Amino acid sequence: MFVNELHSLEWLGILLTRVAVGLLFFLSGRAKLFVSERREQMRQTLIEAHIPFPDFNTFLVSTVEFVCGLLLVIGGLTPLDCALLGCVMIMAIATTAIRNIKASCPLGWLAEFLYLPEVLYLVILIWLFFSGPRWLSVDQLILCHRSASKVCGAPSPRRAGCGGVLPLFKERLFVRTQVDFQSPCAAVLPNEVPVGVGNRFRF
Repeated sequence: MFVNELHSLEWLGILLTRVAVGLLFFLSGRAKLFVSERREQMRQTLIEAHIPFPDFNTFLVSTVEFVCGLLLVIGGLTPLDCALLGCVMIMAIATTAIRNIKASCPLGWLAEFLYLPEVLYLVILIWLFFSGPRWLSVDQLILCHRSASKVCGAPSPRRAGCGGVLPLFKERLFVRTQVDFQSPCAAVLPNEVPVGVGNRFRF
């Protein structure tokens, strides 16, 4: 029972994580776009890493961080945001971060690698990619009404009690075989099965 209650609050942890990571990338991209010192620092980093077209890539990376970070905060296009920001983190790890590891033994190298903040951000982005934005997100507002009409046969999420969240692009970017549907209020499904408070269905 206690575990089920904690599971029902999973959306809160996802919300806090999404907003915090989104703000981090948004503020980082904003500084690189609009603060000349930070932009030049980014450019020099790319030059030292032997990345081609440093001026263009500085603008590209900064724009991705700025736009996708903002979208991640509001929960819009979450899978796409996570994919693009994840690519930025992979490039940062491969070109700069991994070169700072000075450990000689394998375990020491692994410990320093996992200690890199870029690795932590990448893991969080992968988690958000598969979990979806959940509550209080643009993705949910767009998809909840459509899923309520399709599954519940109700004209609105309020009447259907549709509080579940479907990751955006679930049908186009990747196939989801399991969809969570949370019903905070009583409703009747098309097959006349009553839905009670807090019941959870997987179909």
